[in-house]
Amino acid sequence: MIALVSDMSPTLRKKYLDFSYEMILASLPFDLTRVASSYQEQVALYAQGREPLSIVNKYRAMAGLYLLKTEKENIIVTWTLNSKHIVNRENKSVFDDYSHAFDIILIKTITPLKPQRHYDLKISANKNNIPDYLEASTLGEKVGLIVGAKFKNKLGKPRPDFPHYEE
Repeated sequence: MIALVSDMSPTLRKKYLDFSYEMILASLPFDLTRVASSYQEQVALYAQGREPLSIVNKYRAMAGLYLLKTEKENIIVTWTLNSKHIVNRENKSVFDDYSHAFDIILIKTITPLKPQRHYDLKISANKNNIPDYLEASTLGEKVGLIVGAKFKNKLGKPRPDFPHYEE
């Protein structure tokens, strides 16, 4: 899966660009990790951590994803089959051809030539004592994004997905 800004809906693309600008101002470098996916890719991702590695890899192969090597990699990475990343699901309109969500990973720069990607929820790489993923979610809300950091399960209990943003 290659994450492309051009796969975002026009509305999401505008919010993403605003978000990117705010992240630059806050000295929070990041990479875009996921934008659009097919329903087959979503099924493969949903199977992770729920099915044995052999089954997960069959789904991943059918979706054109790389195969996981160990059971340790076979962890839950998504909570839904009804993801806003999915494109061309119903094909009822041109708007269906776009993703309505994106995921990021933050970068902690050790040296300018050695950036390190991380999902650590405690790090404040920009040294302002605000955890970077929390700060990023605040900036996402500021530009009008729905932030995964605020997600809840069906019972109303927190189920945050800090790298996830949607319109």
